[in-house]
Amino acid sequence: MSRSRDILASIFISFEFLIALVAALSYSVCSARIGVAAAHLGSNAEKIQWLALIPVALLGLMIASTKDLLFPEGPNSTLLHEWPNYSMVKDRFVLSLVWGGLCSVLSVGIWVFATIPFSPLTFTVFAVSIVLSAITFAHYHLATVEIRSILNAHKP
Repeated sequence: MSRSRDILASIFISFEFLIALVAALSYSVCSARIGVAAAHLGSNAEKIQWLALIPVALLGLMIASTKDLLFPEGPNSTLLHEWPNYSMVKDRFVLSLVWGGLCSVLSVGIWVFATIPFSPLTFTVFAVSIVLSAITFAHYHLATVEIRSILNAHKP
């Protein structure tokens, strides 16, 4: 029960969820202003193509560096696997992949299927998918660095 509660807390008490909530609130309050930004971005299909690939690239980087987070190298690397809360690291890794995958699907899906110029809702979802993927990647990278730092600081 504690593990599922931790996973739910990781979802709902996170910067990613906060950004999604702020975006939904912003859309509901000022969709007209978002429509102006959508019309401006939607005028250049090439920009949209390259922006849509940002979440895909960041997801690819996370997948490529899986070993660095879950199986770090070094003299103290076994300490991570012996840690009683190692499942939390794995759960957050999977959650990062879920966020990254969702953002990738949304951004590429909007690029492929949406009409240009974007509607305010389409623009909001597109922008949020790019921002969320960047935040998720930053958290993933910071976790990798922190785990290496802790393992390197530990004296055997």
